[in-house]
Amino acid sequence: MSWDYSDLSHKAKQAGGPEKLVSDLETFNYNNGMKDGKTEQAVIDLAIAGVAAGGYALYKIIRRRIEKAKEPKISAAQADESRQQIIQGIKDAEAEEANNDAPVDESDETEVDDNGEMC
Repeated sequence: MSWDYSDLSHKAKQAGGPEKLVSDLETFNYNNGMKDGKTEQAVIDLAIAGVAAGGYALYKIIRRRIEKAKEPKISAAQADESRQQIIQGIKDAEAEEANNDAPVDESDETEVDDNGEMC
């Protein structure tokens, strides 16, 4: 007789019989398989979530660029008009500054003393 058979028979008796031993082995292996399968599924789920998040971010970037491209552009006439307004504004400011910096003729000014009488 083989001692392997004897050891197996002894373990079956300790487990509550051969049916109980086989059932326990099936349950143990099933649970280990489920745990391994859940780990693999979690990795796959995370990969899918990463791809989905990246796709959504890419969608938002493309959508923003499309919306920006649809915004109205300034026409050449509008740009020329704005340019002319800026140039005219600078010329007006320079002319006004030149008028303010002109020397003042002191002979035209009349002095007034503290009592409000002319001197």
